Amino acid sequence: MTDSRNDLVNVLSRIKAFLRAEVYPLEQDFLRLPFRDLVPALNQKRQQVKALGLWTPHLPHEYGGLGLKLSEFALVSEELGRTPIGHYLFNCQAPDIGNTEILIAHASAEQKERYLWPLIRGEVRSCFSMTEPEHPGSNPTWMSTSAVKEGDDYVINGHKWFTSSAEGASFAIVMAITNPEVPSAHKRASQIIVPTGALLGLDAVTAAAEGEIHSVRMITRKPPRGLVGAPYLEANGISVEGLNGPKLVFSGTARDGAAGFPANVNVAAALSLAGIGPDRTMMEIWADPTVDRNCHTIEVDSDSARFTLAIENIPSENPKTGRITALSVLAALRKLHAPLQVGT
Repeated sequence: MTDSRNDLVNVLSRIKAFLRAEVYPLEQDFLRLPFRDLVPALNQKRQQVKALGLWTPHLPHEYGGLGLKLSEFALVSEELGRTPIGHYLFNCQAPDIGNTEILIAHASAEQKERYLWPLIRGEVRSCFSMTEPEHPGSNPTWMSTSAVKEGDDYVINGHKWFTSSAEGASFAIVMAITNPEVPSAHKRASQIIVPTGALLGLDAVTAAAEGEIHSVRMITRKPPRGLVGAPYLEANGISVEGLNGPKLVFSGTARDGAAGFPANVNVAAALSLAGIGPDRTMMEIWADPTVDRNCHTIEVDSDSARFTLAIENIPSENPKTGRITALSVLAALRKLHAPLQVGT
């Protein structure tokens, strides 16, 4: 963007003015109020930044940014760093800022459409998973997590923790060793995109849990073949073969659902951990031959809001689970100080 020094001076001047008028006054609320109370104001400020043409200042013009050089962005970052919410409001906070650069440089067109553009638009957040408890520090050459290619997929097996910005992230970029035989330690690892299964609005459930949640109800509809072999169906003699219409096969708590349908409750597990727990989270499971995706509708009633969430997961080659998996439990696990297990 900067054809001259005057252009950068103008950008910095506009950023400073915006921070003084719109952001600094929010800091006291940021420090003393629950995050849920600030979400509307933060979203409003992010829209104002977009309207001012200052959104994602670190990105090239073709990706909606200002096309700043690194030295120029350093001055912008210095100003944004004067407030704890500056980088977030301009959509250039870590680790998203680094992940956008990785995706711009290396992602396929399909990956950019699915992961990069929603990140640029500020519709989702991402996280970066490298650090492992068995190795000190954050050294990309000291890792044990492996990724082995099987067909078109990778099977990741390892132990990660302190995953940056995991809570509420829609996907992770995971560092794992894919080429252990290479002599150079710096060339053994790869970065792999892992969808987290973050539900649209799961942050809202977490925020509502800061107050009082009266009830959480989840209705799951799955293609019948994705339920075949579930322990609950076999124990109760329930068949899902040859159905012509939807059939209710389970109604109860998320805990009982997890025991009866262990391969089918990743979304319920994430929801339970984010909200009021598995014993108060109620769920229904339907075998529905009219759907070709795993469909979940979630109804939440709390003292702060009443809302409904929906997600449709595309089944993977394993019909019992969707391609979007349940790393949404990262948020709850981190709060419990438990490390993330990636893989088996």
